Amino acid sequence: MPIVYDSGRHIYIEQPSNDIVQWSRVTSALSNHNNRLNARVDELANALSSQRITPQQWVNGMRATVKDAYIASYLAGKGGRNNMQPSDWGRVGGLLSNQYRYLNRFSSDIFDNELSEAQIAARARLYIASSTQAFERAKAADRSISLPAYPGDGTSECMANCKCDWSIIEFDDRWEASWMLSQAEHCDTCISRSTLWSPLIIMKAA
Repeated sequence: MPIVYDSGRHIYIEQPSNDIVQWSRVTSALSNHNNRLNARVDELANALSSQRITPQQWVNGMRATVKDAYIASYLAGKGGRNNMQPSDWGRVGGLLSNQYRYLNRFSSDIFDNELSEAQIAARARLYIASSTQAFERAKAADRSISLPAYPGDGTSECMANCKCDWSIIEFDDRWEASWMLSQAEHCDTCISRSTLWSPLIIMKAA
């Protein structure tokens, strides 16, 4: 059945039943997509290590793969391409610019430190994992709010490996945003945030 986004309620719904699609289903679909991208990342690492592609071809392939991850994640959080505004595309572009800059440094490290295929693949997968920040930033942008940090944005000890998410609930006069821990091992920063922002109250403009 087709799924559409209700921008007024900030939820996905199935048509024609009008059943609400749980966010866990959205994140599960994103996880499956990222698994496919990780397989592409692994193949790029193998091709580079076996000298089937040049370093520049590896960089180009990684840039395309990271772009795929970030755009898919942001679209999922924002409610799809039809819900995107110029400011959203600008936000995605800024996030990608940062990742491309990190990739350039990474490519230098590969040869300066003679990294193995396994080391290259493991580090490259972190770029895909970090795309969770695009998903969480899009959720906030769809509600016209700004949050103090986002899972996967590199501001916690777990860096791109963050398994947390924001739960955002709307009330007539405010938003209540809670930093949620998943069933995984968490760093001290995320544990602290789950207490500090439980919830974070964001008042609506009068």
